[in-house]
Amino acid sequence: MLKYCKIIDKEKGLIQVGLGTNEKFYKSIGFTLQEVEEIEGQYYLKGQVPEEILNDIKEKNKLKLKQELKEKFYKEYPIYKQCNIAIYGTNEERKKFKEFHDKIVEEYNNMLLIS
Repeated sequence: MLKYCKIIDKEKGLIQVGLGTNEKFYKSIGFTLQEVEEIEGQYYLKGQVPEEILNDIKEKNKLKLKQELKEKFYKEYPIYKQCNIAIYGTNEERKKFKEFHDKIVEEYNNMLLIS
């Protein structure tokens, strides 16, 4: 996106962005119109987001997805239900649980490949 901005830290690509519409004002204080991107509320020159920031975001997303999968798994099969199936379950229940388990494991593995 195009925004009026001023470079704060050239090395990190960090910038200050003008959010208003008064072009004359921003030009008068040294802002220039440039392509920028917003990552977690902070603006950077397009293509200059530091690798450490991107890695942090990937890790946060991975942890969030992992937690969502865990919640999905335990919502469907709480521990007590897993134990009951393992001890008293019919072959049909065990098969259904294994299919669900394998599906969750596949989702988790795909998540790791993406991130």
